[in-house]
Amino acid sequence: MLTAGTGSFHCGTCLRDNALAQGLRGLGHHVRLVPLYLPLITDGESASAGEDVLLGGVTAYLQQHSALFRAMPKWVDRALDSRAVLSLVSGRAGATDPAGLGPMTRSMLAGEEGHQARAIERLQESVRAITPRPDAVILSNGLLLGLVRPLERALDCPVVCTLQGEDAFLDALPDGERDAAWALAAERAKDVSHFIAVSAYHRDVMQARLQLTPSRVHVVHNGIDLTGFSPAEAPPSRPTIGYLARLCAEKGLMALVEAYIALRATWEGPPPGLLLGGTLTALDKPVLASAYQRLAEAGVSDQLEVHPNMTLEDKQAFLRRLSVLCVPVQVSESFGLYALEAMASGVPVVAPHRGALPEVLEATGGGIVVEDDSPEPLAAAIIDLLLAPPKREVLARAGRAAVIAKFGSDTMANRVADIISEIVT
Repeated sequence: MLTAGTGSFHCGTCLRDNALAQGLRGLGHHVRLVPLYLPLITDGESASAGEDVLLGGVTAYLQQHSALFRAMPKWVDRALDSRAVLSLVSGRAGATDPAGLGPMTRSMLAGEEGHQARAIERLQESVRAITPRPDAVILSNGLLLGLVRPLERALDCPVVCTLQGEDAFLDALPDGERDAAWALAAERAKDVSHFIAVSAYHRDVMQARLQLTPSRVHVVHNGIDLTGFSPAEAPPSRPTIGYLARLCAEKGLMALVEAYIALRATWEGPPPGLLLGGTLTALDKPVLASAYQRLAEAGVSDQLEVHPNMTLEDKQAFLRRLSVLCVPVQVSESFGLYALEAMASGVPVVAPHRGALPEVLEATGGGIVVEDDSPEPLAAAIIDLLLAPPKREVLARAGRAAVIAKFGSDTMANRVADIISEIVT
């Protein structure tokens, strides 16, 4: 499994791939989870521990911007791809910001025809040395489609591509870069015989965007390692609203702030708590500052708590403090692992009718979908649950039971293993 690491924070893709690798190992399969660009960061035990980073992000960046570095000897590449160098640059603001990555995204999608051709040759050399020889390679997402041909040539085995979150990234590229990147992705998608989409919603999106025939795309819902996720022994002493995602506007941080302000305008009695948790990068700090300022200006910052970059144990304890979780995402969401984590903790979810979230909540019965996620309707939906403990309990029980039965990492791993077995036999 090849997955793009972030180096300094964990994301939903990282957590999903890590859980899948651990789940496949639990079934007895020999799995190597190898990070690309930067080290893989997770909030629990890492399945990529001890693995070298291949196709290092520093080398890829320098080869993008300088013909000199495209001609450097291999020992220079190895030095630039060392963990010391990668750790030094991994926290740089904007390292994963689509706004500045248009040309490099296109170049990577071009694969061996792009500026990173030499780095890709080194990747081929590295994977040829892997023992035992893999029966299949799983790429983490469609942004890595440029690697399919080189990997197939190096290993002479099928390369399967997961589909998760590519559309939000590619659609955020600057004008003039976006259409070109989508066209390249569609062209390179022709090299792949099988895709695994993390939701039916995202399957439909990517089939249309990459011009894929339905028979080439399997749907395997994401799953989580359920260890440590459990409901609180008793409800919170006061109603508490939670947010658990990257602390950025795209994930709906400011949308929830506005909904909370609207809620407080009509709320009677002790005010509900507002707990914000999740990944915080240097790029996100101005957004979090704006959230603070907006709540303070409205006079409702008294119940705010912020918990950035939590460990797995901290996240699980955070969820047990909530009455309801709401992440009103503003962009396409290919799945939404936070919804599973909340429901596994006995917390119902309020979600916008956007992306795969309606699909997830329909499959679990663990929350409600808001058709209009402007502040007042979103606030009304949250209030409805906060003032109705019996309704919350019904949703909490249904959601937790469904996640245990259908959305564990073992269930995800079994389905992926079945697909790979059919491909390689």
